[in-house]
Amino acid sequence: MIRPQSCLSAILVSGVLAATTSYGNGEAESPAPSEPTRYAVILRPVLGGSTVFQEERRLSTPFDTSAPLDEHGRFGARYDFGAFIGVDAGFRVRLYRHVAMWIDYTIMNREGLTVVDLHLPHPFSPNMMREAPGSDDTFVFRESTLHADIALLFGMGRMQGTLLAGVSCFRVKADLVEDVRYQYVYPYDAGDLTVVSLRRNPQSAAPFGFNCGLNVDLPIGRIVGFGVLLRYSRARVRFVPEPDDEIVANVGGLQASAGLSFYF
Repeated sequence: MIRPQSCLSAILVSGVLAATTSYGNGEAESPAPSEPTRYAVILRPVLGGSTVFQEERRLSTPFDTSAPLDEHGRFGARYDFGAFIGVDAGFRVRLYRHVAMWIDYTIMNREGLTVVDLHLPHPFSPNMMREAPGSDDTFVFRESTLHADIALLFGMGRMQGTLLAGVSCFRVKADLVEDVRYQYVYPYDAGDLTVVSLRRNPQSAAPFGFNCGLNVDLPIGRIVGFGVLLRYSRARVRFVPEPDDEIVANVGGLQASAGLSFYF
């Protein structure tokens, strides 16, 4: 698997070498072309925002087989997958004068904190609920997105601007809590209840959404430039870990990428 940190280092080093070569050959002093090039390829690190969602449902099975009663409690889970750096690769082809098609693919993998609140009835007093917290910071969230956009190209002095908008196809995989492993001892009061571990259940979905953004390129040579892309995308994803349980979350959000552009 490609590690985003390794790609980021390679892209930054390549950018420095390209800029040094271009300026050494005197290419950077040449004015920007009056008309955009027909093709462009981008390869950049991308920074995405956090993804947060939550759920509440019934425990599937009682893990403590020595319990005096066959208890089925409930738990609430909050998933917090923070901002992370991924990889952004794109291709632009000019269709007619200042109109182009922009295809972009982003990959973001991250680990996040999952916090649960376990609610379990007292074995001798069913109306008395006991509570215990638990957490796990190794749950994984993977988001890959294919953007297909129509782009409007315009000049900004030596820089080249691009307004883009279109559809987005998301591929999302997330670790969700399948069940909570707990233990307790007599007399089964709240202080004797402990969350031992969280059993995970990987889920995937592929929703469609939309995106819009602005890209600005600064040529630093005839075929190399430095660009910055701000993009906002959004889709609603639905996970169904159990037939009677549905988790709805928003994916996408504001993303920023900066790095190399290659012109042909």
